[in-house]
Amino acid sequence: MRTVWIPVLCAAAVFTAALAAARPSAVAGEEKESAPQAQARKPLSASVEASFLTKYVRRGIVVSPEYVAQPSAFLSYRGLSASVWANMDLTDENCAEREITEIDYTLEYSGAWKKLNYSLGVTHYTRPDIGAHTDEPATTEAHAAIGLDVMANPRLKVFQDINQVKGTYVGFSMYTEEEFWRPVDWAGLSLGLGGSVGWGSHSHNAFYYYRGDMMGWGTPKHEKTRKENARAAFTDLQLTASLPLKIGSYITIKPVFHWSTLLDKRIRHAMRHDDNIFGGISLSVGF
Repeated sequence: MRTVWIPVLCAAAVFTAALAAARPSAVAGEEKESAPQAQARKPLSASVEASFLTKYVRRGIVVSPEYVAQPSAFLSYRGLSASVWANMDLTDENCAEREITEIDYTLEYSGAWKKLNYSLGVTHYTRPDIGAHTDEPATTEAHAAIGLDVMANPRLKVFQDINQVKGTYVGFSMYTEEEFWRPVDWAGLSLGLGGSVGWGSHSHNAFYYYRGDMMGWGTPKHEKTRKENARAAFTDLQLTASLPLKIGSYITIKPVFHWSTLLDKRIRHAMRHDDNIFGGISLSVGF
């Protein structure tokens, strides 16, 4: 287990230093406007986005090991928002080339009070009955989050499955984005740095991390062994770097790079892919 935590601690130290370097001090007498404050001035907002990545990794789990496209749409009015997100495999690795393998629907309410921001919502995950995804049931998670409008914007988010899994996942994340180059008035390039660490309950980990580690999936023997191997534990760590290019007030092109690793020794042993490097580019249009 020590061999797992050594690179994790080193990466966390480098990441923290990079966050501090990327976030310059505010000029005296000036306070940067937070995202919730900006939304308060703009009650209606909408956006569409298309991302193209080398693989799809969720909570440290490789869902699709090769190229994917991930379109999404978002609409918000006075703190109440609705969004839809989808994943499309672009290769035949999962026997689902150019097929939609997942569609997620989210309804959320968010707000802010001074430097505190919060949100409450629910996400329904669906997986069309195609290819290798026929054994993955639809499920629903309720979530609540709280964050601070301070350096690195720390945020704690709790997901509680209320349908199939009945498990809990807790994610702590940080993200900062600062513009460092504006060659023309209508375009600016920023540096984005982020990181997240997750913890899962016994039920959550048994369902997601011990599903395909042995033959006989679904049999009583497999179910018993799967639950005995699982335990509540820190599950995954992910670090992110991006270079968002904002064009005008509506368009953003963002190259992004991710490094993800599984933290728990048993989980690493059960999964085929425990460390992952992946990235891609996204295009978003919003108003």
